[in-house]
Amino acid sequence: MSSVSPTTAALGAPPPSERAQLKQAAQAFEAILVKQMLTSARAAQGEGGLFSSQGLQTFNAMQDERFAQITAQSGSIGFAKMIEAQMAKRLTPLPPAGGAGGGPVGEPPVTGPPLTPPAIGRGTYLALPFNGGT
Repeated sequence: MSSVSPTTAALGAPPPSERAQLKQAAQAFEAILVKQMLTSARAAQGEGGLFSSQGLQTFNAMQDERFAQITAQSGSIGFAKMIEAQMAKRLTPLPPAGGAGGGPVGEPPVTGPPLTPPAIGRGTYLALPFNGGT
């Protein structure tokens, strides 16, 4: 996974497109999921044995992280592709050639009423609980 550093951006290299950023984020998310699965599988295996040590645990954690990165980059599981496809539907489309609002140059941009979430029932909105990321 590559990222744009401040020095690269200062040298005039174009920043990655929204789609490229989305692909990077999807791959990073897949890597996190795969690492969690590997960590859980390793924990279920149990501790102990002749070669159990803090050094081995650290090595296994680094090995799992690298394996997860390689797996996500290769696309062999496919989580990143599915996430990217779903999230790409929500990317803002580029305006057509012409003015900023999509119309001919010189015309004001097209505006409309502000977007509001759909009401459920009598003016109430669906509120989902947030568990603080745990």
